[in-house]
Amino acid sequence: MKKTILQSAICMSVFLILTVSFIRMPEEEIIQIPKLPESSCTVSASDGFMTVGKEVEITYFTENVPAGGTAQLKFRGDPNMIYEIRVYYSSGKSQSGALTPIKADISGDFGWSWNVSPNTRKGEVRITVTSENTRVDLKMNVY
Repeated sequence: MKKTILQSAICMSVFLILTVSFIRMPEEEIIQIPKLPESSCTVSASDGFMTVGKEVEITYFTENVPAGGTAQLKFRGDPNMIYEIRVYYSSGKSQSGALTPIKADISGDFGWSWNVSPNTRKGEVRITVTSENTRVDLKMNVY
């Protein structure tokens, strides 16, 4: 009987030590937050809407723009989040000063408007909009 009580006491001590050790583990060892995938989804307004990461809504997009015209892109996303845009023409990345990072307002609205050079070659333009947890790829057509 003494042996059984002693064994029970040892088991209980080991159980308590393991329980206390588990409870005291740092939170980052218990919960691992997955990284966003490196790939992206490519869409045009006619294809539907897809993103990688948190969803944003396209509220306005000039999918077809004449050379010399104005392109506009507006979204609704996370309030107060910083978003960046990159526009890639056939000649390379746009250097337009209007395409700077922008902070969404308290409703989550943000967007850009920029002039497309009259010398821009006709064809497909790739647009990428990113934040710390979102990436949206679009295609615009210059005609």
